[in-house]
Amino acid sequence: MLLVDLKATNGTVLVREGQAPRRLGQGEEAILLNGDIAELGDGVTLLFDGLL
Repeated sequence: MLLVDLKATNGTVLVREGQAPRRLGQGEEAILLNGDIAELGDGVTLLFDGLL
């Protein structure tokens, strides 16, 4: 599964255990791992759990 920043005005931040949070650039893709969190701004976060 991929996380892609589609020119979000608040930006997209990938939070992965054991690593510093990573802000994605516009159009940048990141492969999601189980337990990753996407911060989408305005207090909206998505937890990706159960990924194989």
